[in-house]
Amino acid sequence: MQTNQALLNELFEQLNEILSTGKTLYKKVDLAKLKGYTFNELKKRVRKTSKPDNGTDDETNNDTEA
Repeated sequence: MQTNQALLNELFEQLNEILSTGKTLYKKVDLAKLKGYTFNELKKRVRKTSKPDNGTDDETNNDTEA
C-alpha cells in the first residue's frame, strides 16, 4: 500500500510539472492549447476515453430507413 501511494505521489508531481510547463508556454500564445494543460481538462479527456463504447451511436445511425 505504501509503495502505491509513493508511486501515485510521484506521478502527481510529474503531472503537475507538465501541466505547469504547458500553462506557462501557452499562456499568452494559444488559449485553446492552454485549456488542455489544466487538470480539469485532463480529467475530462481521461473519462471520455475510458468510457466503454456501447455502440448506441453507430446503431442509431444504421437504423435509418432509405
